[in-house]
Amino acid sequence: MNYLTYCIFHTPGHQYPGALSGVDDQPVALVSHNGLTAAISGITQPNLLPDVSRILTYKQVVEFFHRDRTVIPMRYGCLLNDKQQVSRFLEEHSGQYERLLGTIKGCVEMGIRILIADEGLESAELKKNERQCLFNDDKSRQGGPKSETPGRAYLSTRKTHYDREDLMDKEFETVLSHFRRVFSGLYTRFKSEFKNHLLSLYFLVPRDAVKHFRQVFLNISQDAAAKLLLSGPWPPYNFVMPESKVQG
Repeated sequence: MNYLTYCIFHTPGHQYPGALSGVDDQPVALVSHNGLTAAISGITQPNLLPDVSRILTYKQVVEFFHRDRTVIPMRYGCLLNDKQQVSRFLEEHSGQYERLLGTIKGCVEMGIRILIADEGLESAELKKNERQCLFNDDKSRQGGPKSETPGRAYLSTRKTHYDREDLMDKEFETVLSHFRRVFSGLYTRFKSEFKNHLLSLYFLVPRDAVKHFRQVFLNISQDAAAKLLLSGPWPPYNFVMPESKVQG
């Protein structure tokens, strides 16, 4: 039987009650090897498409173990052939996981999302300018009047675009510096991501600092011009992936 892996943590001193159900209502079991434990469940179907129900159940299992210990959440879909392979997996990656558990020990993830509304306006204006370039090009072919050559107009539009990108990068750096300064002393690691007009900030926060972190967020959100959204505490999803570019 294949097994789906949820998370990895240091082997607990107490016995797991074993009453937790995972994806597709399969019972969650623990496999331990040399001080590390993996939470797993068998799969009954070869195709584990990440639908909403499965993802939610997967996260609930991870969060169950996260409540009272430090866990390394695994990416959904990590399958191992049998329990012997689970043990070998823990053995092969023991050094990596021990170091990672030391880095995130006693911490949770807190997230802040900032909606960047101006980006849409700038993109719309850029598209308008590009359409104007095409319009001028049409006129030039028809012998109509034009203020400048199509190539020059296009280059001017692109220059404006890149100038705005540079300005936005500087504004983002200012925002990041501000939030890192405001929450200084309340987190151990930090990561940022910008996608679809949404700036996401992730903080690795000691559990005993979560209450203070929330209070600081409440204070700054009351006077913020942008829309801010706080989430967490969560398992440290964004601080355990190899591709994560985490800032200390």
